Amino acid sequence: MSKTILYRRALPRFLLNNLWVIPVRQETPFGLKSVLRLLKKGLPLVIFPEGTRNTTKRFLLPGNPGVALLAAGSKVPVVPAFIRGAEKALPFRARMFRPGNIEIRYGKPFHFCGDYQSFTEMVMNAIGELGVAP
Repeated sequence: MSKTILYRRALPRFLLNNLWVIPVRQETPFGLKSVLRLLKKGLPLVIFPEGTRNTTKRFLLPGNPGVALLAAGSKVPVVPAFIRGAEKALPFRARMFRPGNIEIRYGKPFHFCGDYQSFTEMVMNAIGELGVAP
């Protein structure tokens, strides 16, 4: 899933379309509904619960409830993941990739439980733990 604003320029649009990224208008529920249909068909989805790139000094930004809405509506498990090094390989506003190592750590899958807010916090905590694990 990606914000529709990223589709304005030709190169990002080309890349996103070839990576099967789904454009989502954040102000409408239609993007989530189309994603729910894909999840119910058994297709995988990568979602970044923070909703944007982190350009702050904070370790993680707060999560958005979209991940909880999708987990609850589709009944599919969430697999938390932490990506380290992407901010160096493709810094914010950079036009080209830079050489570097990117590490991805995956956690154990879990299903939706509780309410949207507490589940979103659980997902973000799991991601955070992967980021500090040795």
